[in-house]
Amino acid sequence: MQLLEVDADTDDLGQYRAVIHYQKAIQLNSRYIDAYYNLASVHGELKHYDEAIQILEKLSRYNPFPDTINKLGILYELSSQYDRAIEMYERALVLQPAEGGKLAAGSGHARNQG
Repeated sequence: MQLLEVDADTDDLGQYRAVIHYQKAIQLNSRYIDAYYNLASVHGELKHYDEAIQILEKLSRYNPFPDTINKLGILYELSSQYDRAIEMYERALVLQPAEGGKLAAGSGHARNQG
């Protein structure tokens, strides 16, 4: 994983710094699940959906937590990949059906598009 270069003029400097810190944390401990999740979250906030999806797809293969899968659904929805978003929401519900009201908290747009 390459470290992200930061443009000091950006308004998102704090988020870019967070990306660098999470990347360093992962380099130090490649099993630090929270660092992967948080790194993907920051990429999502920066609208770097492909990077966020790639990170969470990898994480979900090793630790298929419902929150991770649900976050993937949200990211797929934000990137207009509605069929994949629905897939992820349904997968999250299968993993943790009792949390149905909390999971799949996307806009609902995916269900209307898919």
